[in-house]
Amino acid sequence: MRRHSIYFQAFALVMTHAVAPLTAGAETPLPAQYSAEARDGFIDVLGATSATNTDSAASATSDQAYLTESVRAPVCIDRGGAGTARYPCPGDPVIPLEECGDAATFPPLWQRTRASAQDEWTAWEVVGTAVCATQADITPGMVLAEFRRLPLEASGLVVQPDRGWLLVNKPTVVTADPAPQTLATTILGIPVTITATPASYAWDFGDGARLETADPGRPWPDATHTHTYARTGTYRIALTTTWSATFTVAGDATARDVPGTATTTGTTGDLVVQERRAHLVSGACAAEPAAPGC
Repeated sequence: MRRHSIYFQAFALVMTHAVAPLTAGAETPLPAQYSAEARDGFIDVLGATSATNTDSAASATSDQAYLTESVRAPVCIDRGGAGTARYPCPGDPVIPLEECGDAATFPPLWQRTRASAQDEWTAWEVVGTAVCATQADITPGMVLAEFRRLPLEASGLVVQPDRGWLLVNKPTVVTADPAPQTLATTILGIPVTITATPASYAWDFGDGARLETADPGRPWPDATHTHTYARTGTYRIALTTTWSATFTVAGDATARDVPGTATTTGTTGDLVVQERRAHLVSGACAAEPAAPGC
């Protein structure tokens, strides 16, 4: 079977409405020839119930009655058998339309429909030609997907006392670094700047105790977040930060909210919780390890 790509587009798939990931449920699979490998892949899902990608694991469920699906993708042709079939597929690097100038070129618009959630989908049909991208084509949903793809660094995690071991039945202080992060990317050939800010923190102390707060905490002696281990042992403290974000598009300084969040998790090394007893010594043990009582 020989495949020939008529149109080409580097981003492969572009959404123009409410969005859901390409993995939007097994009940509405794309053709077997269609690949979801494109990094910026989106499928536009319309119908009795529409879905918005507000969670990185979001997916369509069987009770969501999608009646129309649209997607922008190159046209590929299967030549063989009894006829010639056309279907949407990823393409090679974009061959831009001359009239687009420096703007990206969107590939043709495909659509398929069904009468109800119980009916079969019609074949994919080209309903729109290739067009030029504009800043208005960059939707908040696209920025959300890019926000979750970009490498956010985990919030800095500080434990006090910072000596590799802790005392049982004594408070351990934890704080997080609340510094925002700036991420630069390109969507549809247009530069986009995303500013991520910590919205909340979830501490897991490794012994079953958790603390969730919007406050990054203050260090000793003004500590606001502490945890007391009741048993000796070896533990690790994990900090999961939930980030909200705003974005700006090149040529427009207006900051807009990203309609969703991203998370990062950082973990300490092993922390040994020990039991120590106080007793008198004749001098500073660090300076004189062999001194009486040391």
